[in-house]
Amino acid sequence: MPKSLNMKGPMLTNTEERVVRLRLQGMTHGQIAQRTGRSLQTIRKHQYNVYHKLKVKNEPELFNWYVENILGINIREILESLED
Repeated sequence: MPKSLNMKGPMLTNTEERVVRLRLQGMTHGQIAQRTGRSLQTIRKHQYNVYHKLKVKNEPELFNWYVENILGINIREILESLED
């Protein structure tokens, strides 16, 4: 099981962490709102807070942050090795 998103980097609330995990699973903001019983506006605010805390600008950066900081995989090294 992956580590908590709070193991490295800024502390996220439980809800922010859940929103991240659901987004990374491919769920839309609307689907997350339905599943969590929160409004669409609230889900978007949670995602905004996550981006600010983790210093990412978009979902690809969020995905890279997760892979590198939680899973411990250095994407840059892998991509560079493929170029050789």
